[in-house]
Amino acid sequence: MMNPMAKTLAYCPHATEEIPVTCIDQRTTSETRSASGTASLLAQLGAHATARLTSRLAVLELAPAHAGILKILAGTPGISQCTLARALGTLPSRMVGYVDELERKDLLERRPHQSDRRNYALYLTKAGQALYRSTCRLADEHQEALLVGLSRHQQVQLTELLQLVANQQGLISIIHPMTPSQGTQ
Repeated sequence: MMNPMAKTLAYCPHATEEIPVTCIDQRTTSETRSASGTASLLAQLGAHATARLTSRLAVLELAPAHAGILKILAGTPGISQCTLARALGTLPSRMVGYVDELERKDLLERRPHQSDRRNYALYLTKAGQALYRSTCRLADEHQEALLVGLSRHQQVQLTELLQLVANQQGLISIIHPMTPSQGTQ
């Protein structure tokens, strides 16, 4: 019997060497039918999707965290850096660096917070809004490429199932940089 798992090499643009990865055979096996490998498969797909996203965003000179910041600020202009850091699950000290980078690129601006003088409210600039729209188009293309092997019905099913898992885990999927743009183009 042929091994349903085959070793191949993956190319990572920023890596100094090729990295061996496991490709899943398209045939259904008892291993792929069992739920025991689901978390591992989700982790593998997540790493793959993140690597592809990172490559796509590099064309716009952005990192995934930058895209997440643009998405959040497009939906909730005027939030504080601290709130933004909590939403992305990053340390406030790290958020300062991200915000500084985006401010230097004239993609966002800090304004005095209306109710708290110790904080700044963050807003996208016109350039930031335009770049956000570009990231939405890129996100749509990325999602289409990842899910090309699924029918529309299967894509909806997958989204619904993943949303159930995300909800149970307390994740907020609407802030993820890869959430489809849904009409923002």
